[in-house]
Parts: sequence; C-alpha cells; structure tokens
Amino acid sequence: MYPDFLFAIQRKDGTISSIRILETKGDQLDNLDTAYKRSVMETLTEHFSFEEVTDVGDCIIQDEDISVDARLIMFGDITAELPNWISEE
Repeated sequence: MYPDFLFAIQRKDGTISSIRILETKGDQLDNLDTAYKRSVMETLTEHFSFEEVTDVGDCIIQDEDISVDARLIMFGDITAELPNWISEE
C-alpha cells in the first residue's frame, strides 16, 4: 500500500509533534479495498512504536515524543475532516 500523502505536523517551537499518513479515495470507490486500507491505517495508528522501527533508508525518525496517525478519508469528506486532522496537536 502506498499512501497518497505524508505530513509532518510541527509544534510552535519548530519540533515535529506527529507524522500524518493520508490515503484518499473517491466516494464511488467505497468497497472492500477501501475497507481494507481503512483497517490498515487504523492498525498503523494504534500499534506504531518507534521502539520497533528498523533503520532502513534515508528517512529515519526515532523520537518517542512523535506520534503517528494514519487515516483514509473519502473525497466527499475531505473539506470537513482534513483541515482539523492536520492541525490537531
């Protein structure tokens, strides 16, 4: 699965507070694949731990003060959900 967007949410002091992973889907695509991807995003959010991360590649984030929140948002809900989700701290 390749999410559509990755966001780093920054605190006022310039440090990163969280990583947001976003998958989007058209409203007409609300099917078994969408349900599967929504489940993957929920599982990632609930069970991510930096203690279990293996250093691979160039993007290594190991800070226990950073949370990971992954979501699947349907296109019809983007204007209602996205602004609040990316501004939460």
